Amino acid sequence: MIIDSNYNKDIISDQSKQNIDLFVDLIITDIITIEDTENIFRPSFEITFQWQDYRLRFQNVDSQKQNMLKSFEVAQIWEPILLLEDVNQFNRDILSDKKVSVSVLNNAQPIHADTSFLYNSYIYYGNSTILRAKMRQSGFFVCSFSMMWNPFDVQKCSIKFSIDEGQAQFVNLKLSSIINTGPKTVQQFNLHSVHFDSNGNIMHGNIVIDREISGFIITTAAPTIIANMIGHATNFFGDHLFDAAVGVNLTILLVLTTMLVEIANSFAQADGFYMTATWMFVSLMLPFFEVLLQTWREVLKMKEEKVKNYEKEYKNEKATIEIPELVDAKMQRVTGWFPVSRSSTSWNQRKIRLITLFLEKTKVVGYILFIIIFFAVGFVRKEMELKRYE
Repeated sequence: MIIDSNYNKDIISDQSKQNIDLFVDLIITDIITIEDTENIFRPSFEITFQWQDYRLRFQNVDSQKQNMLKSFEVAQIWEPILLLEDVNQFNRDILSDKKVSVSVLNNAQPIHADTSFLYNSYIYYGNSTILRAKMRQSGFFVCSFSMMWNPFDVQKCSIKFSIDEGQAQFVNLKLSSIINTGPKTVQQFNLHSVHFDSNGNIMHGNIVIDREISGFIITTAAPTIIANMIGHATNFFGDHLFDAAVGVNLTILLVLTTMLVEIANSFAQADGFYMTATWMFVSLMLPFFEVLLQTWREVLKMKEEKVKNYEKEYKNEKATIEIPELVDAKMQRVTGWFPVSRSSTSWNQRKIRLITLFLEKTKVVGYILFIIIFFAVGFVRKEMELKRYE
């Protein structure tokens, strides 16, 4: 590389003293981690700059390949400085040193060196060559995760690059290409799309990710559904197993409450988790109402049994005692009702049948409908968000 004595590495321009075009190729090589509760994500990327510096001359370069410049040569020339916006500078990793190379444009013809050169050589001027600087970096970028629709949430994380303020007046930043070679799935997220564009000396990109629903199904949906299925099975226990049925449902209630507390703690820093909270609230209410309604039904059955026992005594006593009004008063005190024209099907029996119908059939149908509506609304909303970000 040949550098004139008047070369200034702090400025650059083309031959007409205009800003140069600085082309950028960006390759996202990996998404190392995504922390939704911490509102950060960590991509690693490879950046390649391409520019021309007409003030430079290159001697005896291979026109068929890229020619690497030595570190002392790179230190003498102008090179772009890229700044990362919205990134924790203390957690930025330089994965590789910046490597600068020079390659010859197609059909460029070298000039034979004059007699001022000691050896016979060929010279390529800067306007017939391209300088390339390549580097790999990784950093923790800030991304505001909205957890309201979790587990059907779609997140848009931004990456912003800019040219150093001191260099911005000399260059026009142009995005040449963007390629994603990293994995399509990271932890519980799917990488849906990557969009980048350049505006002035700022290059802005959006990475759209959506959550894998299987995580929610395995850790939340399946356990709660199984627990409520076990609770529903207690409706078919015999009357003599009432204590066991209530004990099972209270245990399920305790387990689901513990799950809700753990989930709430995991979303402590989130702005809300309404979809997950709705699922857990409905799941929690099922064993709660199981206990209430089973207890109510048992009380009604006990009362009905007590009424039947006193009815037998009532008939016997009223047939033998000359003052039946005293027997009626006793019956009213004990059972709470006055036995006048009592039909074969009592009001208590009708309430028992209604409670049994609700516990054994209506509740199950309602729960299945809730599950269908929950997932239908979530998936529809997710598809709408993905289309909006396309």
